[in-house]
Amino acid sequence: MEYIPGSTIRKILQKFGPIKGDRLKDFTRQITEGLNYLHSQNVAHINVMSRNIILMLNDVIKIVDFDYADEYNYLNEKQDIKDLGVTILEMATGKDLSFTVESLKSEHSPSQGIFVHS
Repeated sequence: MEYIPGSTIRKILQKFGPIKGDRLKDFTRQITEGLNYLHSQNVAHINVMSRNIILMLNDVIKIVDFDYADEYNYLNEKQDIKDLGVTILEMATGKDLSFTVESLKSEHSPSQGIFVHS
């Protein structure tokens, strides 16, 4: 397990509102690169959402929560791409667009960081 200091994108949106301009482009690029890497390793995340993306203190993005991860295939790739699109819209609008049971789980305080399996 690895400790990742920082906060989820969801918590950042709740506190500061939408992410705009170059910062939105940078976060989108980093998330996309992370998903591309996972797919190249034959892994699909399947649960990409603002609650599962951590912004570390150095502005580096980490994708976390691999509980639903599965072997990469066409359908799982489509799910990751759809989830990425929803996450980009969430970042751009500041609105919570995740309507899953996962969204009801409590989140850690941004000052506490997040523990994830590495």
